[in-house]
Amino acid sequence: MKWFKHDTDSSRNKKIHKLLMRHGAQGYAVYFYCLECIAGSLDQDNLTFELEHDAEIIADALKIKAENIGQSPVDVVNHIIKTIVDLDLFQMDNTGRVYCYKLKERVDKSMTSNPKMREMLGKLKSHDPVMIQSAKVMQEENRLDKKRKDNILNQSINNIFDYWMNCKSTPKHKDIKPHIKVIEKSLNDYDYEEIKNAIKNYDEVISDFNTYFFNYKWTISNFLKRGLFQFIDEVEPLNNFRRDKNNKPLTEPTRRPARVPETGNLDPEIMKQLNAS
Repeated sequence: MKWFKHDTDSSRNKKIHKLLMRHGAQGYAVYFYCLECIAGSLDQDNLTFELEHDAEIIADALKIKAENIGQSPVDVVNHIIKTIVDLDLFQMDNTGRVYCYKLKERVDKSMTSNPKMREMLGKLKSHDPVMIQSAKVMQEENRLDKKRKDNILNQSINNIFDYWMNCKSTPKHKDIKPHIKVIEKSLNDYDYEEIKNAIKNYDEVISDFNTYFFNYKWTISNFLKRGLFQFIDEVEPLNNFRRDKNNKPLTEPTRRPARVPETGNLDPEIMKQLNAS
């Protein structure tokens, strides 16, 4: 959501006036900054009206100053938000999450061109707990699904690195961090098993110079960027690099286009474990 309705006489609202009396300009700034954050996060997958920013981020963004000794800017923001909740400008659930359900009275279908978003906004009713709860459930399901996919991806990256490190002749590395992005990109282009088999083929070739004429040793990143396509099973690298091939290097095959990462590209054993949990 790019914008929401803001009354020009907001400062004369009784509750906001009390907020100004207790916290001055900082209270006013925190309140409307939070409204902007909540409205800015609204989309077709998120209609919870939840404040996702914490007090530390808000304090830093607004450069909040603490006037009392021993009080931090984060303490100031937390105190202001408590007042906002006490005044029923925001709502807080029993887990401490903060919402502004009244904001949905200030958003309508004219504020977006997304058809699905317009339909969902049209169904919103003033303080409709069913609609809000439904949006919360959807957001939580999306969050858990993303977390599950991230876990699968991270474990697949670690497993590929460990497989490389345990091979006989591949160069060894002290740390996975410089190679994470390259391994992740390779998982966009190739299946997990394809990458493992390519590493296995590469290790076999560079381990036996009597049988194979290729013995150049890449780092794992350089292998994945420059050599992976030469060692996948479908191009038959163990035949292409045999000495009885007259030492002619492999003609580079056409590289397949990158595809959107899917869990099917990743370690199937990890997927089974996570799906079972």
